[in-house]
Amino acid sequence: MSDFVSLRMLVVGASDSDCVLWRQGSALASVPVEFLAIDARSAPNILAKIGVDVCVVDGDLPDDHKAVVVAAARAVKPTPLLFVSAAHRNARIDGADGMLAKPASVEDARKRAELCIRAKIPTRVLIVDDSSTMRSIVRKILAASRFP
Repeated sequence: MSDFVSLRMLVVGASDSDCVLWRQGSALASVPVEFLAIDARSAPNILAKIGVDVCVVDGDLPDDHKAVVVAAARAVKPTPLLFVSAAHRNARIDGADGMLAKPASVEDARKRAELCIRAKIPTRVLIVDDSSTMRSIVRKILAASRFP
């Protein structure tokens, strides 16, 4: 018997058209996604009240708004994965776990949602190497990573 798996995704500060793409794309994902879209001012309150698995922050937000969202996401337990969604690579945010290109279509948004799912839902890894030292090193690196 397999466990029922779902994911709660929060998109912060995205335009209405981007939110539509994220919502439609996440609805097509391989696991059920509960999708929420909010503005940056509401993020700390929402993050504190409900648990989210993935938080996607729009890279076009002002820096001070992005900083507030990052601080709020890092303050809750369990800490959600935090991604920046931007059309350009220089929209990085300190404290974010990664970058996602802004979706240009529903299919792009579905692919981004699938990346979030794969990053959040546990997977098993088989380490194969003829060197026990290398297997041990890789095992230790993986064990120390953010992803158990």
